Amino acid sequence: MKKFRTLLIICCVALLSVFALTACVKEEPCNHSYDNTCDPNCNACGEPRDISHDWKDADCTSPKTCSVCNATEGDAKGHSPEADDGDCTTPVYCSVCNAIATDANEHHKTDEEDNDCSTAIICKYCETVVVEAKSHNFSGEWLSDEDGHWHTCENEGCSVPDTKIEHKSGNKGKDCTVTVLCEDCQAIISPARAEHEAEEDDGDCTTAVSCKRCEAVVIEAKTHDFNGAEWQKDEDGHWRECVHGGCSVAEEKLEHQKQDDGNCETAVVCFCGHIEVEAREHEAEEDDGDCTTAVSCKRCEAVVIEAKTHDFNGAEWQKDENGHWRECVHNGCTVAEEKSEHQKQDDGNCETAVVCFCGHIEVEAREHEAEEDDGDCTTDIMCKNCDQVAVFGEETHTEGEDGKCSICGTTVTVSHQHIWGEVEYSWNEGCTECVATRVCQEDESHIESESATVSFTETGDCETGRAITFTATFANQAFESCVRTKTFEAGHDYVNTYHWEYGDGVCHAKRVCQYCGDVSNEEIAMRENLTLQITGSCAEGGVVTRTAIFVDSVFETQTKTEAFEAGEHVFRGECSVNCENCGESVRTDIEASDHTILRDQTNFQCDVCMNGSTFEG
Repeated sequence: MKKFRTLLIICCVALLSVFALTACVKEEPCNHSYDNTCDPNCNACGEPRDISHDWKDADCTSPKTCSVCNATEGDAKGHSPEADDGDCTTPVYCSVCNAIATDANEHHKTDEEDNDCSTAIICKYCETVVVEAKSHNFSGEWLSDEDGHWHTCENEGCSVPDTKIEHKSGNKGKDCTVTVLCEDCQAIISPARAEHEAEEDDGDCTTAVSCKRCEAVVIEAKTHDFNGAEWQKDEDGHWRECVHGGCSVAEEKLEHQKQDDGNCETAVVCFCGHIEVEAREHEAEEDDGDCTTAVSCKRCEAVVIEAKTHDFNGAEWQKDENGHWRECVHNGCTVAEEKSEHQKQDDGNCETAVVCFCGHIEVEAREHEAEEDDGDCTTDIMCKNCDQVAVFGEETHTEGEDGKCSICGTTVTVSHQHIWGEVEYSWNEGCTECVATRVCQEDESHIESESATVSFTETGDCETGRAITFTATFANQAFESCVRTKTFEAGHDYVNTYHWEYGDGVCHAKRVCQYCGDVSNEEIAMRENLTLQITGSCAEGGVVTRTAIFVDSVFETQTKTEAFEAGEHVFRGECSVNCENCGESVRTDIEASDHTILRDQTNFQCDVCMNGSTFEG
């Protein structure tokens, strides 16, 4: 920029020099011309001159100005404002020109509000009161926190709170499981607890236990109760602790009370359960090998093995050359019944041994010994020792080329020759019998048949299914063995069984699979489900009818009837009160301690006399 100015000045000087030289050359006078009277230099030659401006005085908004060339000098005087009324929203006019010296604001401008209606709001420019101060209005809803409650001013724009007041409630601290509300603001002073928190229990139920947080009693004080408590015990005695939960107070210790029944298999104990002397097994005296004699204990004289009646039923037969016998089945008994002679069972067939039912073989089985052959192959050859056929004859002669039988040489007389049809096998429904039959096609009156010997094998089980295979075999070689198989789907085949026990005082019913022995239902009829009807008396004789009724519908009502002859009363045991036959109450001296209760300790039914009463003592 400076270089440009310098260059411009140089150009102007040069131009002026040119004009000057030209004037000098021409040397003619300049006819000066000017724009106006205020122009200081000639427009032609640039010669300066003295001028004077026609000045107009300065006013509020303009400086001193030439009326010819509009040149100015100095500054404008500025407005002279009239007196301010103190309101920034009203303009201030000039006292000279009446123009607006100070513009009016559109509205008052205030500092940031303090949200307190009791303090006036003032314009920060003119200090005009924009909003008058008011009195607080604390009439709205209560506000609250844990410490108390208060109101907030309801006036618009005011958030000043009233003085906080402490919550109040008459229930505070009385029951911590109940929600406590302030009586004024209904705020929750303390929420309800799920349950009381008990203070530490001193283990004595006669002392009440209170809640740690409130005045409530968590556990009421009680009176000690030792009844029904389990007996505690040591070597010195027994005692009971209070049954109330959490109470560990015990009553005074008592000495043990020994209970000895004189039986060494029964421990000597106190009723509290303390064992003074352990139970021991009986030490039996030497057994004489005869079950009809009782065996006693060496120490306590209790009967270790009761005397029984010999039972030879079901025992395995013992045998020798002279006879057979059975020994008593009772364990330890060596007494045998009287020896009996063998009973020979001979079916007249020497291929079958001659045996006694006890298994003793009188004559061993042996092969048939054929009689002398008569030379005719169609004739059966009998055994010399029995009435059975030793060699079966041919059905017919076989004719040879010479007219004689090719087997035996007998001259064959052509007559009727059997032409047998197919063999038919006929089984009975149970597959225990099978008959083979064939009929001559030349003469239907010629029929040959034989009953087979049937054997069977069984496979499978009730879980997977069973199969029984029956095989029929025949002596006649013309008849082949015949096989038939019965299949059974998986599943049990149940049948009901009933058994009277305990002197017919109980009827035991079972539903048992007749193949695998599985028991599906089982019930015992006794007491209220067993009725006893007696007609007659021991003096005249009579009938006892027992009826067992079962709850399970699969079992049928069972009735057992027994006649008894006239005679003395019969009792089930030493503790029986009623006669077993006539039912008459005869004994009056039976005490509760005479009964024997083994199976059901709660219902007190004697296992000897079956009395179902409730005994005391």
